Amino acid sequence: MSRRTYKKLQNFSTTVDSHKTVMEIEKMLSEFGATKIMKEYDEKSRPILLAFMLKVGMKEIPIKLDVKIPQVLMTFDEEIKNKKLPQSYSGDVERAFKVGWRNLKDWVYAQLTKIRMNQAKPLELFLSYVYDGIDGETFYEKLERNKFQGIEYKKDEMGS
Repeated sequence: MSRRTYKKLQNFSTTVDSHKTVMEIEKMLSEFGATKIMKEYDEKSRPILLAFMLKVGMKEIPIKLDVKIPQVLMTFDEEIKNKKLPQSYSGDVERAFKVGWRNLKDWVYAQLTKIRMNQAKPLELFLSYVYDGIDGETFYEKLERNKFQGIEYKKDEMGS
């Protein structure tokens, strides 16, 4: 799948502090029914992770959402190179936290909207973020580490 470049990076100009955005996400998730919400911070007291329990039947499933600040900064640099962002964004870690968390908030809102409209089940949308507290990996990270073994399809079913 190729990377698509949009006219503007979503939320690139936000001034909303990352702590405020994390609180907004936490509120959305708690109203939705998430339990045991936990936040993790870096050495400069900036939020780096939001984890919560998602009740599925009688079981609680741990979900871990994070912002990948180095990747946000790389995206800033790509956008600067393509003249879509000003040079001042280069290396701006605080802005990366603001933009990263704001985009995650938008994504969570979109997922909860799909659930509310009965277009998907909660675990279906958050499955790749299910967290294994024993090895510290999400479901997606495990799949990636194992080179996506076990995911098979018949070529004629996929149009190949």
